Amino acid sequence: MGPRARAFYGGSWSLCRDVHRFGSETIRKLADAGTKLVDDWTAAIVDVTRA
Repeated sequence: MGPRARAFYGGSWSLCRDVHRFGSETIRKLADAGTKLVDDWTAAIVDVTRA
């Protein structure tokens, strides 16, 4: 295992802890929530610029 892989896997426990800290059960659910948030904000900005 190379140094990059060790750095990733070494931080995986803190990543799992952070996923739960933000109230998500899985990384996938956290990513979906983040994507929805970005999409909502992007739509809101577009609406403001059109007004």
